Amino acid sequence: MAASSKKITLTKKLQLLINSNDPDFKRQVLDTLYSWQHMCFRSANYIVTHHFIQDRLSDLFYINEGTKIKLTNIEKDADGVLSTSRLNTTYQVLSGYFKKELPSDIFTNLNTAIVGQYNRDWKEIVKGEKLLPQFHREMPMPIKGRSIKELKKMEGKKDYSFTLFKIPFRTYLGHQRWYDNAEFLEKLADGSLKLCDSAIQLKRGKIFLLANFSYFKEQCPMNPAIVAEVSLSTEFPLLVKIGKHAYRIGNREEYLHRRLAIQQACKRVQKTVNFQCGGHGKKRKFRAHTQYRDIERNYIDNRLHVYSRRLMEICVKHQAGMILLVNQEEKEERAKEDAFLLRNWSYGDLKSKIDYKAAKQGITVIVE
Repeated sequence: MAASSKKITLTKKLQLLINSNDPDFKRQVLDTLYSWQHMCFRSANYIVTHHFIQDRLSDLFYINEGTKIKLTNIEKDADGVLSTSRLNTTYQVLSGYFKKELPSDIFTNLNTAIVGQYNRDWKEIVKGEKLLPQFHREMPMPIKGRSIKELKKMEGKKDYSFTLFKIPFRTYLGHQRWYDNAEFLEKLADGSLKLCDSAIQLKRGKIFLLANFSYFKEQCPMNPAIVAEVSLSTEFPLLVKIGKHAYRIGNREEYLHRRLAIQQACKRVQKTVNFQCGGHGKKRKFRAHTQYRDIERNYIDNRLHVYSRRLMEICVKHQAGMILLVNQEEKEERAKEDAFLLRNWSYGDLKSKIDYKAAKQGITVIVE
């Protein structure tokens, strides 16, 4: 079988710094970015609210029964009640509120993305099977790929500089594992890769670029007759058997012992909460405790990504077109009765990552 090409869409999370040595300018830019993020948060709620009300107009019993309500442009349909298209209704609302304060690229992309998601979930929302989307204050601000201009490598450094809405930024690749991001930025700068619609996010005082890009990847043909038997165990996160070949991915010391060590540190900090200065109340007192919880969550998320990626590499190597999770349902039922397993062995998260990566490779996952 000949290899086929498949379009892959990925997201790179890059930390950004304001490319200036003027502290007053940096403070002004940060204030601007935070105000934009708050406007995005408000805009997202406006969009969902308006479209939900439009859908529920026919349910308002106090409207005259003879009134015909059709959510179309009245210029195109005599029964229409809108003065423009449905998508443009919320665009006009946002334009009226934020036109001179928020770049139009941001609220245009936001409007298109949220309306598209709302339309896809509309049937479940109407049936009461799904809640209306909820947005948090640290939500990313969508931008067009073309809004990032003048991307180039900084002289004598591994980082890159660019402008976004006339604001100078530079990347911060750090000291560890920066090679992949540097290679990605190099391809963007020379035009080998095209940046798709992306997003800017402000979180805990840091600025991040969520860069989306797509490319065509040569995909090896997978054979459905070749089965990879995968067992999720407490001794090894993943045990893989393909024919005569057996692999162990991860180990107990790396995964479980490290996780328990972080939990113990978290408990020690929790015992000292009463002795921490209040300052700003509960948030200040629990700051160290929250940091350790984030460390545990990020560590486990990283490990599960590494394990699932290694599994995909093994399957591609042997052209295994099917993954069989052996006795998985029985293990999950047993874990429900064991508080230690339920708390410390992330079966569900690991399964979801395997499903996600397997779908990209064209591999079928079966749970036994």
